[in-house]
Amino acid sequence: MKTTTRIIQLAGDDRGEDLVEYALTSGMISAGSLAVAVLMALYMRSLYEGWQAGVQAAWEPCAPGGC
Repeated sequence: MKTTTRIIQLAGDDRGEDLVEYALTSGMISAGSLAVAVLMALYMRSLYEGWQAGVQAAWEPCAPGGC
């Protein structure tokens, strides 16, 4: 009987509810920020590699006899 009343008391207790909500919100913001940072890094890498390939293709070395 004691255990049942304790469970009912805990189910009706809403202390700490806001703390859990803040923790969940912080976790979702952190996960979203991490995902955005990873996607930005991948996008910037592909931009840089494309730029580097374009620059390398634009350069033509001189012929062995000179320019």
